[in-house]
Amino acid sequence: MKPFLNGNDTLWRARVESGLFPFILLLCAALSLNFQVAEARDAGDRPNFVIFFLDDSGYGDYSHNGNPTIQTPQITRLVREGLNFTQFYVTSPACSASRYSLMTGRYPGRSGLGTWVIGPSSKRYLHPEEMTLPEALKEQGYKTGIFGKWHLGSPNQKNLFSKDTLPLAHGFDEWIGTNVSHDYVNAMLMKSDPDGTDPVDGYRVITRDLPSKHDVCASLTGRCTEAALSFIERNKKDPFLAYIPYNMPHLGIHASDTFAGQSRRGLLGDVMAEIDEGVGRIRNALKDAGLTENTLIIFSSDNGPWIRFQDTVDHPKYGEARLHIGYATPFRDGKGSTWEGGHRGAGCFLLAGYDRCQPERTGACQYAGCLSHFGDSGRRQGACGSIHRRS
Repeated sequence: MKPFLNGNDTLWRARVESGLFPFILLLCAALSLNFQVAEARDAGDRPNFVIFFLDDSGYGDYSHNGNPTIQTPQITRLVREGLNFTQFYVTSPACSASRYSLMTGRYPGRSGLGTWVIGPSSKRYLHPEEMTLPEALKEQGYKTGIFGKWHLGSPNQKNLFSKDTLPLAHGFDEWIGTNVSHDYVNAMLMKSDPDGTDPVDGYRVITRDLPSKHDVCASLTGRCTEAALSFIERNKKDPFLAYIPYNMPHLGIHASDTFAGQSRRGLLGDVMAEIDEGVGRIRNALKDAGLTENTLIIFSSDNGPWIRFQDTVDHPKYGEARLHIGYATPFRDGKGSTWEGGHRGAGCFLLAGYDRCQPERTGACQYAGCLSHFGDSGRRQGACGSIHRRS
């Protein structure tokens, strides 16, 4: 029995093993229903994957969805060149549960986490026997990296400082980012390090207590972008997964000096502009490496904006939070709610080597709910070989 488990371990294992792993096949075949291959590809040609996954970003936080003061030209370009899902749903209106689905292709009710969000002192974490997206790709020879927030477990006394709580135990080769959202008092900025021992073997803490360190929080978006660029350059001759879960625009929001004070929308606009610039730089790096036509880019957010603070004038941690909240417009409610504002947001897929048949999809799409359909398409195409759940 793993140290964080409660109840019947045999039952847990049966539940883990009963789940299919269709998400990787979704990634390989996601555009197959709406795109036609422009030129024949080699049978062994394996696409790269770049996943941008924002934190608490609402449907209305983008130029292409009608925001008049937040400028996101690079994301708009991504949408125009790719496939824009105007009814894109994540599986949960809160962080850890949504990320669980992204990593496993399964609904969060199967996670055993017991809550939507697991904090730094939580005993539970992503079970090591779950087959994850990076693990499935590694079996196909991919290099894998995560550059941003993890939030699927933290080593602590309750779980006996287990290494299984962190990304390297779940298929990633390298990581730099935060263990949880940067607003937790004991949030840490960490990186993988073969010689590291803090807080567990294989990792090194860069700094602790992030809410008290504005300069560090303001550097998070840039750090993640730079790390992703380095990863792409080092692995451009191999197939790779670059997972980029930016911390922003989760409260409290921070922008680097280059972007602070530039947007008509204030700090939120600055934050979104810095993310937008990161998207553009990574796309340029793919182009310079000759990888544009063999890289699937996915852009979304874990859930909607945290509108419970939309009337907060003075918060001890977030300041005048009402000015920093994003937009679920035109939908009702936001983060933590099962109304559409909580789990309906931006969703864009781009693979430049494919011709568009339908640049915009108005039918509902959910990255777990539609998986079996995409998975069948992936199997028919033989896109990623044979990938199965753990046995």
